Amino acid sequence: MWFQRSGSFMVLIGALLGYRSIMRLGVKGVGGVNDNGTFIGKIEETYESEDGRQMVKFAKDPERETYLFQVALDKVAGFLGAIFAVLGTIIWGYGDLVGRLL
Repeated sequence: MWFQRSGSFMVLIGALLGYRSIMRLGVKGVGGVNDNGTFIGKIEETYESEDGRQMVKFAKDPERETYLFQVALDKVAGFLGAIFAVLGTIIWGYGDLVGRLL
C-alpha cells in the first residue's frame, strides 16, 4: 500500500522537475530555455596578427557562464521529470499488484 502511494509522490517530484524553467523564469521559461548557441565568453579585444590576419581575444563572462549552467540544469531537470512522472504513474496505478506478486 505504501509503495503504491509513493508513486503519487514520484509524479509530484516529476512535475516539479519538469516545470523548473517555468518556476525559475516565469512565462519566458515555457517550452524550456534556448541557449541560442551562445558562447560562454565575450570579445575582449580584436587585433591584427604579425601575418595580417584579424585576431579576436575572448574573456570569460561569469554571468553568461552561470546562465548557460542554469539552462543545462533546466534541460536535465525536464528529462528527469519526464522519467519520474512516467515511473510514478506506473507505480501509482499498479503498485498494489507488486505486493501480490511477492
